[in-house]
Amino acid sequence: MTIKKHVGLSRRDTLAGGVLAGIAAALPARAATFFGQGHAVPGVQLYPLSDAVTKDLDGTFARLAAMGYRAVETAGFHGKRPHELKAAADRAGLTIVSAHIQAQLRMAPTDRALVDADLAALVDDLHALGVKNVVMPLPLLSDEIVSTIQTQGFAGLTGGVAAFTVADWQRSAAFLNQRGEVLRGAGLALSYHNHNMEFAPVAGTMGWDVLMRETDPALVGFEMDVGWVAAAGRDPVAVLRHNPGRVRMLHVKDIAPSTKPNFAGQQVSAPVGKGVVPWPELLHLARAQGVTGYFVEQEPPFATDAFDAMAQSIAYLKGVK
Repeated sequence: MTIKKHVGLSRRDTLAGGVLAGIAAALPARAATFFGQGHAVPGVQLYPLSDAVTKDLDGTFARLAAMGYRAVETAGFHGKRPHELKAAADRAGLTIVSAHIQAQLRMAPTDRALVDADLAALVDDLHALGVKNVVMPLPLLSDEIVSTIQTQGFAGLTGGVAAFTVADWQRSAAFLNQRGEVLRGAGLALSYHNHNMEFAPVAGTMGWDVLMRETDPALVGFEMDVGWVAAAGRDPVAVLRHNPGRVRMLHVKDIAPSTKPNFAGQQVSAPVGKGVVPWPELLHLARAQGVTGYFVEQEPPFATDAFDAMAQSIAYLKGVK
């Protein structure tokens, strides 16, 4: 596939990119591997392994630890109580550092949502989990879209968001600012996670840019899903460079060259290092920008199974310098 460079860079952005390039050039020679330099640890997003987490929590965490993963990001609470997840992670030598919390959807009975009128219960759960980072993985949706998702799944989501106006994206930005302020008061940092729908053109702009422009950097960060950026036909390196300081975490996800650029939640996912993303360049730019979380994820279907995909990805990442 062809990945487009992010367009519309201002002189300020160009200068910022030059400063970051200078910082990167001044870093020590890459004698050690990226994850062996002490500034980051390899993490994994549990979404592809949700069934395994539900059925065999300790076994799943033990397998991930044996592969070399050290950090974990949850997708909700996977049908468990937060203290159960933390205890299992502790037993496996893993640290849960981030949690995806939906704005409205609840994937399991134990899940909380960011639209809850009183966030005290959610804050208590997040403290029990031991995390500092909270990630909203979808924009704020209308009740109609939420209802459609419950009957049509992901197709209902992408179809609904395709009709978003700038005002819809502004609504999500305002919600993120409000919830980000509340969570910051509880010692938690809120970020937004993208798919590829945020890059669809809308009235001369796109959702991604609206969210970047209208969220307060002190209250809201971003978790850039590299695979979904690439699936939108964008160059993840250029997108990251264009938004210095706003991206706190990455979903380390690759896509196959056969992926057709789209905004409808479609991609042909691949283990990290077996797709189109230039990982050494991207990872070192992320380091220069202060990104602190790196979570491997892959979308199904898998050539064998999700565990094998996670193993292939970390095997590649262990060799990146």
